[in-house]
Amino acid sequence: MNNSSSNKSHHSGGISPRINKEIVGQRFDRRAHEYDRYADVQIEMIRTLLDWRPVQQHMQLLADLHSDQNSRNREPIKLLDIGCGTGALTQAAVSTSAMPSSAQLSLLDISSRMLQEAQRKLMLTGYDVEQLQLIEADAEKWAVVDVDTDSDTGNDIPSQDSYDLILSSAAFQWFNQPQSTLQAIYRRLRPRGMIAFATFMPGTLQQLHDACAYADSQFNFEVVPRGQAYVNGVDWQVWIGEYASSSAWMEQEWTLSYNSIEEMLQRVRRIGASNALQQHSTPITRKWLHYMKEYYYEHHGTEDGGVHLTYRAGFGYISNEQISN
Repeated sequence: MNNSSSNKSHHSGGISPRINKEIVGQRFDRRAHEYDRYADVQIEMIRTLLDWRPVQQHMQLLADLHSDQNSRNREPIKLLDIGCGTGALTQAAVSTSAMPSSAQLSLLDISSRMLQEAQRKLMLTGYDVEQLQLIEADAEKWAVVDVDTDSDTGNDIPSQDSYDLILSSAAFQWFNQPQSTLQAIYRRLRPRGMIAFATFMPGTLQQLHDACAYADSQFNFEVVPRGQAYVNGVDWQVWIGEYASSSAWMEQEWTLSYNSIEEMLQRVRRIGASNALQQHSTPITRKWLHYMKEYYYEHHGTEDGGVHLTYRAGFGYISNEQISN
């Protein structure tokens, strides 16, 4: 694991060009039934997030706090999963020893079919889905609350809309305004609350971006990134440190191998990673594909005729209170 920030930056602040959320929702709706079969990197991101020391420590401290004999009148732990997808992150979180069975779960996603898959998955684990709150929404719109802050307490969110744990994996990269959205989500933490998230970073799919840029250059096209732009690690570290009492950041990279470019592209599409940008890319023709594949195999091919593809993720931990043992 590398705790240093990436020096690459596609942008700072909001993402440009803007992501079309309607397209994002439609694509994830289409892939919900098969998403788990292709989500290798997403599963690794979830494992890394939940195994991260500050996250484990904070979850255990909250569990101890809520199990204390003096806390009988305390509300159950409330967990929110933002961009829950098929529910893999929530399922993994509730299976840990630190998460009491009485925890109240809320799942938020822009895709109704992803929410259905998550509900089905949790039901199979024995969770009482009658207690499950499903929120179909664009997280950026949902997070913004038009309520004046109480100057005495600093708490401006009704208790039913605030959470002890806010988790998210592979969702924050879809935000058009990540900084302000993160701030709005932070306002939904209860005292001693925690946000823990994993998000893709610059360097993700870099080999594919390189090959596409080469193909564009062969036609004298303007070289415009065909994939998504990501917030760099420096920006994330600044943002999470601006207002949190306690925060941490780390980065991780995975390079996967595929038998062919066709297999690689199929898996990228199946996990919804194909871009949903509002601008139109230059046309993809048979000749363009020839140049793209030629470059890819030459520069990023394996000895047995396959190809490599890199994913890079950042992990953020934020708390509104410094908690110590």
